[in-house]
Amino acid sequence: MELNICIQDNSDLRRGRPTLHKAIINNDIPMNLCEGRAQLAAVDLIAVSMNVINNDLIRNGFSPERVNQIVGEISFSMHDLCIGQMMDLRAAHMGAEEGNQLEELDRIAWLKTGKAIEIVLITPAILHGVQAVELTRIRELARLMGILFQMRDDLLDIEGENIGKPAELDQKNHTVTYVSILGVDKVRQRLKQLRQDTLNLVDQCWPTGAGTLEDVVNYIVHRKN
Repeated sequence: MELNICIQDNSDLRRGRPTLHKAIINNDIPMNLCEGRAQLAAVDLIAVSMNVINNDLIRNGFSPERVNQIVGEISFSMHDLCIGQMMDLRAAHMGAEEGNQLEELDRIAWLKTGKAIEIVLITPAILHGVQAVELTRIRELARLMGILFQMRDDLLDIEGENIGKPAELDQKNHTVTYVSILGVDKVRQRLKQLRQDTLNLVDQCWPTGAGTLEDVVNYIVHRKN
């Protein structure tokens, strides 16, 4: 069963379906307790996934040292993701006097989205024995992809149709976004430039070609939902 766990922006819908903090499932609990259920489900999924990853890596013959490294990467990534989500919650109160808003938004996007992308890219590389300098490039690639994803998301919030959640949610929540500080045209320009920077970095990381990853980058930039 797919769980749409999303309470951070109070969206009642995600991908066109009720998010778990709004969904009634077989009248299991009262409506006023659904938010707590969503939070518990998120924590439980993290715990179960860590156990599955640990056991599967050992069963497939990876050394305890390498397994510990992977578990550590995932654990710290979840820590960073939580920091990014907390920063995102505070973004509604981000004032101009609080420093560089664009830099702050880039950091939020890196932590709350880029870190999730990073763990998908970095863990296979670690298991393969990739050198530290290459891992640094992969981490930077994930950071840029996270920023691209969030910039596109902010555009979709005001321009998108049938995006699977209520439109203009950021404006209703008074959240500072790329669009609110740069405007639509400048966001589009920056999206185009960062897309090229990201594709250039893909070529540096995989000189022999990484077509699937290039497709993912282009999907992030051009997606409709």
